Amino acid sequence: METEILRIIPLGAGKEVGRSCVLLVYRGKRILFDCGLHPAHHGIYGLPYFDFIEPEDIDILLVTHFHIDHCGALPYFLARTNFKGKVIMTHPTKAIYNYVLQDFIRICNVGEIDILFDESDLSDSMDKIIPIRFHEELEFDDVKIQAYIAGHVLGAAMFLVDIGGVKILYTGDYSTEEDRHLKPAEIPKCNVDILIVESTYGIRLHEPRDLREEKFKSRVHDIIKKGGRCLLPCFALGKAQELLLILNEYWKEHEELKDVPIYYTGLLATKSLNVFQTYRNMMREDTKEKIEQGENPFHFEDSQDYMEKKPLVIIATPGMLQSGLSRYLFEEWCEDENSGVIFTGYSVEGTLAQQIMNQPNEIQISHKHKTLKLKMDVAVIDFSAHCDFKQTSHFIRKIKPANIVLVHGGQNEMAKLKKALELEHKNQINVHCPQNCQSLIFTFFTEKSAKVVGKAKRNLDNFLTHSDYLALGKGMPNNIPHNLSEDCGLIKFSQEDSPSSERLKIDNTISELDYQDRHPEETKLEIEQEEAIIKEYDDNMVSIEGLFVESQFDNMIINETEIQDFASLSRHKVSQQLVMPFEYDPGFFIKAAEDLFDKVQVVSGNTEDLVNDINLKIEDIDLVYRKRSASFELKWDSSAKSDLLADAIALLIIQLANNPPASMVYNMTNHCKEKQLEKLQFEAFKKVLREHCEEISIVEDNMIEIFDSSQELVAKVDYNAKEVISCDESIKEHLKALLDIHNHSCSPKNDC
Repeated sequence: METEILRIIPLGAGKEVGRSCVLLVYRGKRILFDCGLHPAHHGIYGLPYFDFIEPEDIDILLVTHFHIDHCGALPYFLARTNFKGKVIMTHPTKAIYNYVLQDFIRICNVGEIDILFDESDLSDSMDKIIPIRFHEELEFDDVKIQAYIAGHVLGAAMFLVDIGGVKILYTGDYSTEEDRHLKPAEIPKCNVDILIVESTYGIRLHEPRDLREEKFKSRVHDIIKKGGRCLLPCFALGKAQELLLILNEYWKEHEELKDVPIYYTGLLATKSLNVFQTYRNMMREDTKEKIEQGENPFHFEDSQDYMEKKPLVIIATPGMLQSGLSRYLFEEWCEDENSGVIFTGYSVEGTLAQQIMNQPNEIQISHKHKTLKLKMDVAVIDFSAHCDFKQTSHFIRKIKPANIVLVHGGQNEMAKLKKALELEHKNQINVHCPQNCQSLIFTFFTEKSAKVVGKAKRNLDNFLTHSDYLALGKGMPNNIPHNLSEDCGLIKFSQEDSPSSERLKIDNTISELDYQDRHPEETKLEIEQEEAIIKEYDDNMVSIEGLFVESQFDNMIINETEIQDFASLSRHKVSQQLVMPFEYDPGFFIKAAEDLFDKVQVVSGNTEDLVNDINLKIEDIDLVYRKRSASFELKWDSSAKSDLLADAIALLIIQLANNPPASMVYNMTNHCKEKQLEKLQFEAFKKVLREHCEEISIVEDNMIEIFDSSQELVAKVDYNAKEVISCDESIKEHLKALLDIHNHSCSPKNDC
C-alpha cells in the first residue's frame, strides 16, 4: 500500500460567490474547474488568483457553464498566460460562451471599464475548446472525464473526474428542481471520493415554486395596473427564458394584458435563442415539442422604442446591474414611483443589485458625483437555479461522498451549511470550507499492481504452464495456494479480459494454505499427497525477473533488454572510475580485502613484479594497481549495489593509506623506492641540461624539449627511453654524451 496526496485549492469562489476557479492536484495531474470573473470587481481585481499557480503546469481546464462568474476569465487565461493544456465544455456552453463574452466586451467598451481581453483573444479561445457530450467519457493521459446535466442553465454540466480510481465530482452551479424548460441535475451512479459542491444558499429554503410564480405574476400585474414600467434585471440566458415562459402563459390567461409589450432586449438574446432551438433535445419534453411544432416559446418583441412606452415589461441584462442596459434603465426609471424592479436571481455582495435590495432612500449612479432618489417599487422573488438546503442535502445523501468541499458561497452561508451537514451525517462525512488559496490535503491509500509484458510475460506463462495443475486455463485445485512465492515477496495474479496479459499485485506477506474447507475425515495419506504436490511446486519454482517500471497509472514488469519497446525510456549505462594513491605494497591491500569481501580475484600480475600492473576483481568492481603512478584505479558500472561496494573498497584504501600498520611502513615496496629514486635522477638530469642549454621544457612522460636562443625547438630527449632526437647532428651528439654520462653515474656499482 502506498500513501498518495490529493490537493484541492480554490483560486476563486472560496468563501465568496464569483470568479469560480478550483484547482485539483493529484498524481502529477493539475486540473482547473471553471475560470470566472468576479461580478463586483473590474479589471485584474476580478480575476481568480492565477499568481498562485504556474499556468503552464495545468493539464485540463473544465468549464461548467456560460455565466461570466464561471467562464469570464477564460480568454484572458488562454491569451495572457503560458497555459498549454486542454479546455473542455459542452456544445451549448461553447456556443453561448462566445455570444456572452462578445456582449461582455461590448458593455465594457461602452462603459469604459477595464477590459482584460479583446475579440481576437475570444476568437482564439474558441479554437482551443474541446466540446464534450453529456455522459460521454473523455480520457487524456489516464485522466477520465464525464459530464452530467447540472440543470442550472442550458448546457450546464457537472464534471466527474477519475484519476487512478479516485473520483472527484465538481457540481459547478446546479439545481435538482425541474423548471419550465430545463431538466433537473442528474445524480451520477458511482462512488464519489470527493464532492466539490456549491453552497450559494447555505441552509436557506426556497419557497414552493408555484407560490413564487404567483407572487411574481401578481407583482408584475400590479406595476402594469399603475401604468408603470416593470424592469426585470436578468442574465441574458437561463433565468430569462424561464421568466419569458411564465409571462407568456400569464398573458394568454389575461386578455387585458394583450396590448402590454414584453421586451427581451439585446443582440445577445436574439443570437442565443437560436442556440436554444438547436439544443432543444436537452430541454423538457413539453418545451421540446413546442419548438418542433413550429412554436417558439422564447420569441418576444425586441424594439428600441421602449423608452417611450408605458406600461411595459422589459427583461434586460445584466442581472446584478453592474453595467449595461439594465443599469441604464434602472437609473432612468428609479425616481418613477409607478415603476418597479423585480430581482429574480442571486446577487453578489458589493453589486448595485445587492445594495438596492436593502431599499435605501438614495442610490449613487454611474457618475459617482450624482445620486438619485429611489422611489420605484423594489421586490425580490427568487427563481435562482441554485440548490437550497433541501436540494443540497438530498443530493449529498444520494451521492454518499467521503469528503465534501464547499465553494461558491458567502462565508456565513458556508459555515452554516457545514455545521448543518455535519449534524445531519453525524460527523461521518468530512466537510471543508476553504478560503481562496487555502490548500486542502486528502490522503488516499493505493495498492501497487503491474502488468507483465514481453519476455518477462513469456517467462510467467512458462511458469504457469509448468505442470498441469498450474495451467491457467484449467484453473488450480483447492490445495494449491493462489499466491505464488518469490524472493521479493508474494505475487498475486489474476487474469484480465485480454489473454495476453496478467496483472501482478506485490504483497510482502506470505499466505498460509487454507485448510478450513477440508473434510474432517481426510486421511494421513491424502495429507502426504498434498504435501508432495506442494514440494514438487517448490522444487520446480521458476524465477520471474524484470525491471519494475512505474508510471502514474500503469506499471509494468519488463525485461531489461526490452525497456525501449514497452516504455518511453532509454536504456543507459553509467560507468564510474576512481583513482586513489597508494604508495605501499598492494599485497597488503589484497590481504585486507580478502578478509572483508567474499570474492577477491587477482586476474593478472603479482606484487613481486616491479614493472607490470596488477589487475584485480572484487565482485563487480575492476581494480588496477598502476605501479608507475603508485595508485589504484577502480572501474564499475553504476548500480545501488556496485556503488555501495565501490565506496567500501575506497574506504579500505583510504584507511590503509592514512593509517598504515607498522609492517606496511617497514616493507614499503621496492618499486615505490625505485620510483622515488627515478624522480631524483630525473631532477638531476634536468639540472645538467639547464647548465648546457638555453631553455628546456618538460612535457608528459618525461619528454624534454630543448630550445635555442631564438626560441626554436632544436632537440628532444626521451628520458624514459634514453633517446635523443634532433636534426642537428652536433647537438644530438652533445646531448647523447650528457645522457650517457648521467646514466653511467646513476648505475649501481658492483662490488669488486
